[in-house]
Amino acid sequence: SIDELVPQLSSNCDACPHCADICSDPFCRDCSSKKTAQHAVSSTCTNDDATPPTYTPCQVRRHNHASSAWLVCGTAIYDATAFLEGHPGGTTSILRRAGGVTDCTEDMKMHSRDAVKLWKGSRIGTLCACPGKSCGGGATGNHKVDKIFECVIS
Repeated sequence: SIDELVPQLSSNCDACPHCADICSDPFCRDCSSKKTAQHAVSSTCTNDDATPPTYTPCQVRRHNHASSAWLVCGTAIYDATAFLEGHPGGTTSILRRAGGVTDCTEDMKMHSRDAVKLWKGSRIGTLCACPGKSCGGGATGNHKVDKIFECVIS
């Protein structure tokens, strides 16, 4: 039966158990429960368009490839996917920093004003701490950012 198959398919779940992070397995029961809970919360809360969404490092880490490349600059999260092809430094220069592996604040400083405007226009959210943060750690060199980067699945 399908119920016997689902636990086998879900056994490879790599989602953080402490935050809204979900794995890519469509049959994962734990992540399906998270999706349902998130939908219930979002459908009952008012949508404040002035406040960008928040993401934990657990969620950001999944966006480290050519289909979805998110960069972290301090606590701001940017979707750099659209800039991969035309970036003067090449696709690799973005992808090696994607997924929150490093704080890109210094990288922002070396760009032209026009490039900074483009980058800032691609802001999609704000980095927030994972509730399970005490089990791991980041090493960006920025104490403030390190503290919120800490993650149980790092």
